[in-house]
Amino acid sequence: RVKDVDFDNGCISVHDGKGGKSRNSLLPTRLIPATKQLIDRVLVIQQEDNAQGVGPSLPFALDRKYPSAYRQPAWMFIFPSRTL
Repeated sequence: RVKDVDFDNGCISVHDGKGGKSRNSLLPTRLIPATKQLIDRVLVIQQEDNAQGVGPSLPFALDRKYPSAYRQPAWMFIFPSRTL
């Protein structure tokens, strides 16, 4: 998700990865511009989805606790699925 990329520190947070563990992984400096471009593109997709009243799925009960959270850019997937 967009919120899991930290450009300032050059890292990506991985949640519930292999073995159910969470960790940080390095984001190579040379990939930062391409990653920013990718995020810009998925945020356009999110705006289009939000205009239709839909957005990315939220973990656990966050969608009930924060009904409009799906509109926040932080929750958008960087590699969204083309189909559901």
